[in-house]
Amino acid sequence: MRYFYFLILFLIPVFLEAATIQGRMNARFKGEIFYLHGGYIDSIVLILDSNGFFSETLPLTEPDIFFLRVRKNNNLLIKLAIAPEDNITIIVDNGFKCIGSQENDKLISYEEQAKLIFKNRSETLSNSFMAENGMADPAKIKKFNAQIDSIKFECSKELNDWVIAQPGFIASVASVQHAFNCHPDRDITLMDTILYNYKKKYPKTQLTYRLEQMIDDYKRVAFGAIAPDFELRQSNGKKFKLRNVKSDYVLLYFWETGCRKCVEQNNELIKNYQLHKDKGLTIVGISMKYTKEAWIQNIRSNHYKWVNVFELTDWKFSTYLLYGIYPRNNPHFFLLDKDHKIIAKEKEVKNIGEKLVGFVK
Repeated sequence: MRYFYFLILFLIPVFLEAATIQGRMNARFKGEIFYLHGGYIDSIVLILDSNGFFSETLPLTEPDIFFLRVRKNNNLLIKLAIAPEDNITIIVDNGFKCIGSQENDKLISYEEQAKLIFKNRSETLSNSFMAENGMADPAKIKKFNAQIDSIKFECSKELNDWVIAQPGFIASVASVQHAFNCHPDRDITLMDTILYNYKKKYPKTQLTYRLEQMIDDYKRVAFGAIAPDFELRQSNGKKFKLRNVKSDYVLLYFWETGCRKCVEQNNELIKNYQLHKDKGLTIVGISMKYTKEAWIQNIRSNHYKWVNVFELTDWKFSTYLLYGIYPRNNPHFFLLDKDHKIIAKEKEVKNIGEKLVGFVK
């Protein structure tokens, strides 16, 4: 009998902490199937009844960020911050209406503010670009994209100020969403502040752990940090250890043999190598994916004369992850000084080439 009572006591907290999500979709979604995913629970399928209504219970034990998508095309409908015991109602008609969660109210305010800041800063430029038929001119497109990147930088600074100024926001789920969007080098102090405040409120949640892990990953390869050491095999089979490299400058080049962008930039990298190899620069090319034989053939046929090493392990345990690089996100360049401190990081060989001219004399 005591085991029966123990089972009841064990189940009650889970029941009390469940959240509910319900709502109605307009007629254009008739026959569609939706799913909610994210956080630490399995994806939940939401099926509409004949009138477009749905209702589902979420087995939550802690707050997290979730995404409501149309299953057929994976289109994102809405992002949600949901906490245990929330009772959320979503109405999709001409727009979206979502009520029933204080955490989600903060997320909605944050998303609306981010859109407003970007609109205010980019609208004039976008209108001018379209009026000049910019889409027909590659040079104008390139200039426009560069201007948009500059605007995004200014927007992020303005959004940071807004996040800090909002009462109670810094410890919300929405603030963690902002931390995920932060620039890893420029905004690390704000990210630490968000983690400190969120961790006081939710000390042992999955979202807290993910944020803490992400910040640790960023700090490991931040400007001024000592580059993490690694040991890999060279094309000749010999072991290579980063800590054994004694050069004025070391350029770590993460690439993949099947990466089109990497291949396109390699000729430019060869020129940079020829220009700086006798001035104290060592380049270390780190590749993964494909077979070792294909990799060796690639570096030989393309005359990559720098140090070439190959990552054989699974990505989850790889040098790539050690440096915060995720699949299908190459190339990446890290420039190190003689003490192996990180002094530059880039994703374009043109940009790293400019940095090399500035550093390597």
